[in-house]
Amino acid sequence: MHESAELVRELEKNIEREKEKAVSYRQENTRRRHNYLPLIIDLMKILAENSALVNSVERAKKMAHERKQAKTVGKS
Repeated sequence: MHESAELVRELEKNIEREKEKAVSYRQENTRRRHNYLPLIIDLMKILAENSALVNSVERAKKMAHERKQAKTVGKS
């Protein structure tokens, strides 16, 4: 009797985990279906109008270069 009650609890936990996964999958699928391109383009336009786009790109290039150098130093 004790084993069957334990089995029922285990199965209920499994069911609850599967329900949580289903909710998570639905949220992820919603994000995947959304088209973020218009948002990205608008943000880039705003950054360009405020002269922040060039600065952001240059800063990103510098960070990428520094990261690449740090990797190279770490390998040798």
